[in-house]
Amino acid sequence: MKIIATCSIVAILLLSGCQSSADEGVEGSQTENQVVDQVEDYTFEDYKAMFKDSVSEAEAFEVQEDNLEKWIARTIYQSKRNGNDNVKEEAVLEQAKEALQQQEDRKRYAQETYGVQVTEEEVDRYIEEGPDQLDVMEQKAAAEAIGMTPEEFNHTYDRDHYEMAVLYEKLLPELRKKYDEVSDGNLIERFKEEVEKE
Repeated sequence: MKIIATCSIVAILLLSGCQSSADEGVEGSQTENQVVDQVEDYTFEDYKAMFKDSVSEAEAFEVQEDNLEKWIARTIYQSKRNGNDNVKEEAVLEQAKEALQQQEDRKRYAQETYGVQVTEEEVDRYIEEGPDQLDVMEQKAAAEAIGMTPEEFNHTYDRDHYEMAVLYEKLLPELRKKYDEVSDGNLIERFKEEVEKE
């Protein structure tokens, strides 16, 4: 049950993290069906090469902040994964900065408004009980592309995603008191709207 909850919250995070922004600033975007068909055709080596290329391209931006470079790589990767290789550099940088800022704003707002924050131990436990137990080809390929095991990748490179997943998990009881919603995804979207309105 814990792993299923982990998957659903992480899926919400990943889809909202860079999916919507990754296709902006791209010429000739594909339809959702075309993207799904293409993603289903990718092999382990395809994912690995795309991620490795994305990390290399992100390094070429020569930004000073590691977290920003990571979001640049994620934005480029998501675009490549969707079959779009024509992302403009300015759009990538803008989207990466926006994604990073949103993460910081949401953490701050959760603490200030709801008194919710996350400890390193909670994130480690979440990763160990959830993502570390999963066998996902794409994630393994990304990890191998940068010389990591899947566990190292989870605990370092993608740690911020899981930190947000723990934050949302801890926020859900508070959000349920406030909103007449059943869906965790809808509650998280309500929270994000609150942060944007602030």
